[in-house]
Amino acid sequence: MIFNNMINTNKYILMYHSINGDKQKAVVGSFPIEMERFIFQVQSLKKYNYIFDYISNLNKQYSDNLNRIYITGDDGTIDWTKNVLPWCEQNKIPTHTAIITGPFETVPIYPITHLIQIILILRSEQQLLDLSNTLKKYLAKSELKYIEKIYFYENLEYRKIIKGACNLILNKKEIYHFIGNLSKLEKDLLIQRFEKLEYYKNFNYAEIGVHTKSHWALGKNYSEYITEEIETSRELLLKNGLNPTKYFVSPMKPRDGASLFDIKDNLKNLGYDGILDSNHGIWNQKDFIIPRIDAKNIEDFFKL
Repeated sequence: MIFNNMINTNKYILMYHSINGDKQKAVVGSFPIEMERFIFQVQSLKKYNYIFDYISNLNKQYSDNLNRIYITGDDGTIDWTKNVLPWCEQNKIPTHTAIITGPFETVPIYPITHLIQIILILRSEQQLLDLSNTLKKYLAKSELKYIEKIYFYENLEYRKIIKGACNLILNKKEIYHFIGNLSKLEKDLLIQRFEKLEYYKNFNYAEIGVHTKSHWALGKNYSEYITEEIETSRELLLKNGLNPTKYFVSPMKPRDGASLFDIKDNLKNLGYDGILDSNHGIWNQKDFIIPRIDAKNIEDFFKL
C-alpha cells in the first residue's frame, strides 16, 4: 500500500509536457517521458483505486472519500496529442490540454520558448557558446542573478543563459536580433510542432484550456498580459468551436518582480476558477493558484 496515513479526498494534479511514443516521436528539443512510462503511471494509480477526473470538476465536492487524479498536458504539441489523447480516450481517462493558440492566429505567432528548444538542439555548441557569451555581456548582473535562480537545474551554462535571457529578460525584437536568421529546418520544426485545433473535437475525454497566445512569461504589465495573452487565447478557442475550461494554465515562471498572485483577482472577475501552476506540490483545495506534480516525479511522489 502507499500513503497508509493518507487523508481522504485528496486531489492531485499531474503535469505533463512531451511524450515520446510509437505513434509520434517527441518534438525536437523537448525532454520527454516515454509513452510506456505514462501508461505505467496511470495504470499503477488506477490499481491503487485513484479516480481520474476532469479538471472542470476540480472544485466539485464529493462524498465518496475517493482520492482523485487530474492529468494535465501543457502546450498542445503533437507528441502529446497523438500518443496520449487516443490512449486515454480508449481507456476513458480524462485529460486537460493547455493550448498555445498563437500558431492558429490569422498571422501565426510561434512561441519563442519552443524556438529556443529547437535552436539548443540544432545549432553547434560553438554557436551556442558564442550566443551565450554575447548575451552575458548584454545582461545586467541582477538579470543574470534571476536567470541563475530560475534555471539552477541547467548543468550547461550556455543553455541556462540562452533560455533565461530569451524566456525571462529580453523582448521579442531583442531575441530575434541575437539569435539571427533561422534555418529552414528550424522554421519547419517550429511550424509542425503544434496540433491543429480541429483535432481536439475528436475526443470525449479530452478537455482543453488556455495556455496563453505565445507562451510568453508574465511581466508587470498585468492588464496587457491578461488581454493580449490570456483572453485573446480564450476567444480564439471559442471562435474555433472549442470550449476551454475555467482554469488558466501558467506557461512558465514569471519575469523578475511579477507574480501570479497579482493577476488572480482579475482572473476571478473574468470567471476563471483557478491558475494551474508549475510549482511542485499538493493542492490544499482552497488556493486559486494550484500546484502540480511533474511527470518525472510521479513515481517517487506516489511511491509506485
